[in-house]
Amino acid sequence: MALSTFLLSLTIISSALLVEGASAVTYQDSVDVSFTFNPTISINLSSDTPTTDLIIDNLAPGSVADSNTLTVSVTTNAAYGYYLTATAGTSSTNTDLVNTSNSNYKFTSLAPNADLSSLTTDNTWGYRTSDDNGSTWSNYSGLPKDNDDEGATGKSLIETTSPADNRSIKFKIGAKASTDQASGTYTNIITFYAVTSPEPEPPVGPDPPVTCNTPVPNITYMQEINSSNVATVMSNMTDNAQYYLRDSRDEEPYCVSKIKTKNASEEDQYAIWMTQNLRITGTVNSTNSNFSTHENVNVCERDLTAGDSYDEARCHDSGNTENGVWYNYAAASAKTILTSGNSTLDTENICPANWTLPSYDTSKPAGSINSLAGSDSVTVTAFSPVTGGYYDGGSVNGPGYGYWWSTTANYSFSRYGLFYSGSSLGTSNGGRDFGNYIRCVRASL
Repeated sequence: MALSTFLLSLTIISSALLVEGASAVTYQDSVDVSFTFNPTISINLSSDTPTTDLIIDNLAPGSVADSNTLTVSVTTNAAYGYYLTATAGTSSTNTDLVNTSNSNYKFTSLAPNADLSSLTTDNTWGYRTSDDNGSTWSNYSGLPKDNDDEGATGKSLIETTSPADNRSIKFKIGAKASTDQASGTYTNIITFYAVTSPEPEPPVGPDPPVTCNTPVPNITYMQEINSSNVATVMSNMTDNAQYYLRDSRDEEPYCVSKIKTKNASEEDQYAIWMTQNLRITGTVNSTNSNFSTHENVNVCERDLTAGDSYDEARCHDSGNTENGVWYNYAAASAKTILTSGNSTLDTENICPANWTLPSYDTSKPAGSINSLAGSDSVTVTAFSPVTGGYYDGGSVNGPGYGYWWSTTANYSFSRYGLFYSGSSLGTSNGGRDFGNYIRCVRASL
């Protein structure tokens, strides 16, 4: 077999997106109409050879070789990003590379998800990409047929969600030839589609409780509140009123309230408290959580009905939104505070990102359990405490009271906590192997 040359023609389709037109409508007067559709999107192709055709010019029998490099660049001002796909052939033909002189000689078509990572099969071809300027390349894989539906079933090359995202990807084709494959030029068409992403669907999740069915103004998720906007968020909330926010990890809605308290110097201060108990279970990821020590944490390695533990993350789901979930401290701290002898201050926990467990601090700063302890009936009502007890020895104890974790050690084996007597709030402490409730807080610190 002589050396073969592959020449792939390229078709570029840029979906849509700046359309302008004008027309005249006559009724009694002439009216000019013009309109513009945005966003805009465009594709640019550039090659490391003078032509944009993809050419393999050194393929020998039994060997694998790939083409020159094509850089596919997409520019857009789309608010929700875009996706770039590629297809080979058309709906009426196939995805083979066909010899221009004799169609009996071809490199066989590829399934959309064909695994051709090493091109070990004779007379196959595929493509690979690099998104780091050619330093590393993906394995070979297959391209589907173009079914004329604007690339919806094409092979995804890039998918973005960011506005005005401009990005490039490098693209090659490769082939493996058998000894009986005829030399010559083999061609096909690769089509690239760039399509702007639609506005995402609104959050899907349970309806908020009727007691707090007003959303926090201009905020959807708890994780969206940060040090830059917390003051503005609080200014849009009425003191002690009930609102709701969702936890982006599972779309669960939680009642929250901006609660006004006083510190030890009798100065007014504010914090946004969850006014329902946390109820996330299973594996919690670090992306939208208040921990980074682990990639993810299973907060329910075992049920608290199995007994107490300092080292294994255990929880028990009450089965209702009022009582939520009891967590031992291994679970509450995202497994950062373990063993029976550990008085380290908890700085990581399973609260949503930008939120945390409350602290214990006798100066009563915002976000401490001390700021709520001994507070008036208005504050207690805003906090909406519940009873239900705590888990110890595999069962519920003190069912007429409520217990919530804090970040602060009392002894090496225990932590301070918020305590509800059924009528008032105070502080207490409990063994870290027990199961308590969690209420997360976002202070204006």
